[in-house]
Amino acid sequence: MISVIIPVCNGEAFIRTCLDSVLRNTYRELELIVVENGSTDATSEIVRRYEAADARVRLITADRRGVSHARNLGLEAASGEWIAFADADDYVSPRIYETLLQTAQRTESDFVFCGFAQGCETDYAFSAPTGEASLCTTDAYYAGMYPDALYAYNVVWNKLIRRGVIGDTRFDEAFSFAEDRGFISRCVCRAARITRIEDKLYYYWRGNQDCICLSADQYERMSLIHTLGKDQTYMDTEHPDHPLWSAYVSCSLLQNGSVRLRRAREN
Repeated sequence: MISVIIPVCNGEAFIRTCLDSVLRNTYRELELIVVENGSTDATSEIVRRYEAADARVRLITADRRGVSHARNLGLEAASGEWIAFADADDYVSPRIYETLLQTAQRTESDFVFCGFAQGCETDYAFSAPTGEASLCTTDAYYAGMYPDALYAYNVVWNKLIRRGVIGDTRFDEAFSFAEDRGFISRCVCRAARITRIEDKLYYYWRGNQDCICLSADQYERMSLIHTLGKDQTYMDTEHPDHPLWSAYVSCSLLQNGSVRLRRAREN
């Protein structure tokens, strides 16, 4: 079974689209764990109606302590062998979970990720999956994550991860911006095999002006530096036999520091 964890706060305008897209998936062995994170609108009522109508939907109500806390609650509640995440203002292809899981089984991988489309479309026309996939080494993944800063490598919502790979890894609740990367970096090194799917199976909707990526201020964006500092310490202490990984983090840290300095001068 796949556990899909969806944190949401004040999502009455878009949560239906997200839930409908997941529930329409061709792969049916799903549980949807929706973690409602201190909403003041009708989000809870909407999700409760889905919960009453479909046994696969489960609502957890949390205090407003951020997306990292919400995802951690979802991880604690999840019972699936595989874990996936979705953001409440996005939506997915009806074939995403079938394709991710079949690819994982075919390639004997325990960490699989796919491409994504983005924009403000409310009904993106997903193409039929081609099944084109390629293995990705740990070194190559960290190169994509850190010095290359490829978005598909740094987010959690386009991935299927075996529960055993996640283990006791959790999101750092001190951060609400760029919090995905630290979690993923600690899972990647545990994965025996990683596979990338070229198909765009997830839609990253940019129409929500309140999302953290669009609304974060300069203080919140400094999390990019702080999270990288923690990643640097992690690589140095936990993986000293892989100095390349630490070097990749150092490269990203310098790049982000340079951007922050330039923005400071501009302002």
